[in-house]
Amino acid sequence: MLAWSLRTANYHSTDGHAESEKLFHEAIKIRIYLKNRVETAIALSALGSSLQMQKRSAEAEPLFREVLELRKDLEGADVTEAMANLAWSLQGLNRLPEAEQLQVEVLALREKATGPEHPDTLTALCALSGCILEQGRAGEAEPLLRKALELRSKVLGPLHSDTLVVMGLLAKCMADQGVYDKAAELYGSAADGWARAAGPEHEKVQRSKAAQVDCLAMLDAQGKGEGETVVQPQPDLQQVLHSLPLPPQPQFKV
Repeated sequence: MLAWSLRTANYHSTDGHAESEKLFHEAIKIRIYLKNRVETAIALSALGSSLQMQKRSAEAEPLFREVLELRKDLEGADVTEAMANLAWSLQGLNRLPEAEQLQVEVLALREKATGPEHPDTLTALCALSGCILEQGRAGEAEPLLRKALELRSKVLGPLHSDTLVVMGLLAKCMADQGVYDKAAELYGSAADGWARAAGPEHEKVQRSKAAQVDCLAMLDAQGKGEGETVVQPQPDLQQVLHSLPLPPQPQFKV
């Protein structure tokens, strides 16, 4: 089993998704044959993650459901990763209320188990915020995103990529509420942060600057009394959410 674990982990980490799928399927067959529920859950989770990263949510969702049921049957097993992965696939299927319900549960469990500042808890907080925002409830998402930005800045530092991603998501949230001055300010800060962290030519610097320009144009239109007649030229939320950290990936144990 060690050989399988190392091979699948290697393909998974190098984005060789098509090849990793074949190995995951073979590993699952062996583990089911051996009736090893723990190893089967790990392999199914790995295959689901590979499919989900290829945006094949319809195929990933039943695998994540099976993993969740397997883990529920294992005494003392952590189910939060399986729940987070299932929510991830449901969000990809645009089944947002179901995804949100799971994300609320994941956040509560992680806050209880690891505390409010643990990276896994902050990932759960960001995932819930993004799901709420994607449903058009920017007012509800804003305080969650502000909390996530504050904690990520504190724990990871202001120039960490995870912190800057949340800053961009908060900027999108403010723009969705028509608060273009604050949105432009946040996009500008995000652009500066990405430039310092990754260099001035990084694509996220350019995207943040472009979004800032759009917000300033909307602010100008508002000042001229045209704001209600102009369609908001904001970045696609899915592009922003794609930059968020993925749910914790399965550990390849032997």
